[in-house]
Amino acid sequence: GLLPEIIGSDIAFDDSYIDIYFSEGVYSTPTSFGEVEISDFAISIDEGTATDVTIEYLSNISGNALVGGEDSIRIFINVLGESSGDEIVTINAETDASIFNSFGIGVLTSAKIRQKLSDQTAPLIAQTIPANGEISVPTISNIEVEFSEPVYNGVGEVISNSNASSSIDIIYTESGESIPFSINVIGNQTFIVDPDTLMQEFALIKAKF
Repeated sequence: GLLPEIIGSDIAFDDSYIDIYFSEGVYSTPTSFGEVEISDFAISIDEGTATDVTIEYLSNISGNALVGGEDSIRIFINVLGESSGDEIVTINAETDASIFNSFGIGVLTSAKIRQKLSDQTAPLIAQTIPANGEISVPTISNIEVEFSEPVYNGVGEVISNSNASSSIDIIYTESGESIPFSINVIGNQTFIVDPDTLMQEFALIKAKF
């Protein structure tokens, strides 16, 4: 028989599981018997802000219990901490004698899959000009908002003048009246809001994103 290999993998959009694809059906023993177990895999995480990853349980691609001989296995994982999108999860056989094909040949530990986690960290407002709560701001002023990372609207589109009203609202706090504006966007991260008219004197303004 040929050496069994890991030929591919996919990760869930929410990072809840990783599907691993083998070149043939695999077992937990060299006698073509028994389903693979959590202890047959090694898992690690590098880079990013999440600090650890563990395997919670295994199933087939349909989410049902393993019986042995599957060539595709779903590995449900638990990530400790919020991922920034820079993390790389690596999975391989625990040893060269942990996972076998029907001929009793083991999957080598050098056969690895690497999957990048998605960004689960919410963007933060890094800076505003004028500063939050600032007073005596000229009525002709623009409002600049800088986020900690690039941001997009609710359907993943770049925010621009044509769709800004669905993501940004500038209002007078007391009356709730919206202030018409145009925007200049820098790198999908910094938004310069230019009111279309002079703002009212002695009024509190709220910018909502």
